[in-house]
Amino acid sequence: MPEKEEESDISPFQKVPTEIFLYICSLLQVKDLVGSLGRVCKRFHFILSDANFWKTLVAKRWNYKYPLQSIDNDNFDWKRAGLELEKQWNLWKSREETVRRMNVLPNVHIAAVDAVLFIANSVCVSASRDRSLVVWNPTKSTNRFPSYVQKSGAHEGWIWRLQSSRDSLYSCSWDNSIKIWAFDSSDLHHKTTFRCCSPVLSMTLRSDTVVAGDYGKYITAFDPRRGDEPVFRYSEHRRAVLTLGSVGSDIISGSEDRTLVVWDSRIQKVRQTIVLGQERFPNCSCTDDNIFYVGDSKGCVHVFTTGGESVKRLKVYNIGHQKPISVIKNGRSYLLTGSHDGTVKISLPIQPLKVLTSIKTSRGEVGGMDYKGGILAVGTSNYLEFWMPKEYLGSDLEDDSNYLEADFRSQFD
Repeated sequence: MPEKEEESDISPFQKVPTEIFLYICSLLQVKDLVGSLGRVCKRFHFILSDANFWKTLVAKRWNYKYPLQSIDNDNFDWKRAGLELEKQWNLWKSREETVRRMNVLPNVHIAAVDAVLFIANSVCVSASRDRSLVVWNPTKSTNRFPSYVQKSGAHEGWIWRLQSSRDSLYSCSWDNSIKIWAFDSSDLHHKTTFRCCSPVLSMTLRSDTVVAGDYGKYITAFDPRRGDEPVFRYSEHRRAVLTLGSVGSDIISGSEDRTLVVWDSRIQKVRQTIVLGQERFPNCSCTDDNIFYVGDSKGCVHVFTTGGESVKRLKVYNIGHQKPISVIKNGRSYLLTGSHDGTVKISLPIQPLKVLTSIKTSRGEVGGMDYKGGILAVGTSNYLEFWMPKEYLGSDLEDDSNYLEADFRSQFD
């Protein structure tokens, strides 16, 4: 009798064969594994705390290689990776059921919007050829449209790119300048201006240094702490510098001359020159750890690894764009591409790239684009479009619905 009593004291969860438990896990969503099943008992928690469990689950669930480059880092968070991949999959795979476009007031911008950037929480800045910057907050509304503040005449030429660091916004323009702005939730305040030799077409940040690529083939770096004079300036291209990225001490520049140049800022010399192709040039780029993505003039995505002694091209993907890729943005669980063909494609960063959905804009080619906390902002011809989950929009409104502040960031950040 005592033995039977002891047996009955054992939790039934302890008796579930591991193989059966793992099969059950394969049928559940990652959020349920993390938020519910792992809290049932210590045994389940122990199994679901194993990084190898999550690594295997990610590989089997999406049946692709993730991430694009092999990870040898024991600190890589496979559980978080699985959770984030699932969020993007659930949000965008059946977009008609989960996502809705929210209209903005027309004619806020009166020319093409070439740069868009989220700077704080859900606050977004758009920059246009009308020389203005507009601060938007899609989580707040006025008369059913997102609230905004416009700073007209922010530059004397087309505003081409935006970057941000802490509480500063950086803008560059065809007026040959880079401007630094202090921002809060409702306005921008000018701080500093740097001058380049020709229109500034690209920009990247390295610590407290801003690096700019211009139409005149030069790459110039400025440090606001050291005054107006450049920290360094060099020219290694034969045509305009269209895109810039920074990886460690390396600056990677892309030009209309069809090349990528890897320049070591420590020794101030070229480490490597890569020809993208005979009939294509790099138009835009973005970085994720040791992965460098390039969108080209033919609508393809090039994937490079920067983790070794040299930058190596892993793959080139044609994901269906019919015209040049104008903007490319990435996160650990997504890759977004916007094109002159008027579409935005949202993909999972797996091998091969998995396109979840393609969005056709209402106003033509994509100029600027950014994505944060589940909110997609797209700049087109004198217009900005916001896309966000339907569950956070008023059910009694149509496409111009208000966005409801309902713990959105905690769900999607």
